[in-house]
Amino acid sequence: MNAARRGALLAGALAAIAPCLFTSRALADVAAPAEAEPAPRRVLRLVIAGEDAEAATSLEASVRELLARLEMTVEASRAERIDLDAPDLSGGAAGELATAWVDLRGSRASMAIVDGRTGRVVARRSVERDRSTAIVVEELAHIIQSSVEELAEQGRRPPPPAPPPPPRADPARAEPPRVAREESRFGLDGGAFFAGRAFGSGAETIVGGGGLVGAALGRSAWRPALWLIGTYHVAFDVRGRLVDVHAKAATLRLAPTIRLFGGERWLVEAGPEGGFDVMWSTPRANSTSLPDRRLGAESTDASPVLGAIVAAHFAVGPSADLLVAFSADVDLSPHRFVVLEGTQAEPLFTPWRVRPALLVGFTFNLAGSVPYARGATPP
Repeated sequence: MNAARRGALLAGALAAIAPCLFTSRALADVAAPAEAEPAPRRVLRLVIAGEDAEAATSLEASVRELLARLEMTVEASRAERIDLDAPDLSGGAAGELATAWVDLRGSRASMAIVDGRTGRVVARRSVERDRSTAIVVEELAHIIQSSVEELAEQGRRPPPPAPPPPPRADPARAEPPRVAREESRFGLDGGAFFAGRAFGSGAETIVGGGGLVGAALGRSAWRPALWLIGTYHVAFDVRGRLVDVHAKAATLRLAPTIRLFGGERWLVEAGPEGGFDVMWSTPRANSTSLPDRRLGAESTDASPVLGAIVAAHFAVGPSADLLVAFSADVDLSPHRFVVLEGTQAEPLFTPWRVRPALLVGFTFNLAGSVPYARGATPP
């Protein structure tokens, strides 16, 4: 066979094989499956806040046991405190199926579960802790299991089609941008209280009541505030051998304070104070042998005072606090009450130079920022 004939046969064989090669390659391309998108990690991030270590450990163990049946991994951690209403609660590591925030502080156990794919809060629950720890922990663990199982089932379904893009607005008709209103840095509080004050021997505990109003500078670490405090005390009598003193008193104080320390729902503040003590006194004879003409007239005496105050606030509502305050003031110009017998002066009532007082009442946030930041950002 000559070379020309061999070349013709080889060309014919290639022409016959080529369509088969192209056909098999096309069939292979059609049969090859498309590369699947990676499924989300089957991981639950569990964050627990609270000082009850036994409850936290039991909850973590129960959640691990229940989710092990779903072939899921639990990554647990502890936090000092959690604010379940924080705007960035959904923040977490990428790729997790869900995050469960559990707050074991207080008389109720609260939780929020966040979808790790969308950052959306999918469940909120609150459970009373009036039963045994084991029952409360099991109830919380089953709530977490049911929510996470539902999220895992949703992950197996195809995602819904993306919504069409919104129509573009006409720039000529677009509304001007609105400026968001920032929270006021200042706060205005008011309140009322009962008071007990010691004025001197024979008047060691004089009760009364009053009101206060204060302006505070936001939620800074020191939270400086200025309080105006007024008190009226009921009438009291100081007994003497021949003469009694019938007296009424009122006090007015201006007190700048700063926050010393505090927590999520309480704080302690302290500072100096200054003002006046006003006393209305009337002498009264307690013996028929002393005629009324020998008695002095009714008098009004005002004394400047300086002192210090320490006040504790305990939150009892969204904008109401229980107030407990202690103060001690020094009378800069005390007045003495004496009985003159000839040239002899017999002391009748000498107010103390240092006058302690105790105040117990309630304060209310009237406007602006609250006395302290309630809640904290999750870690």
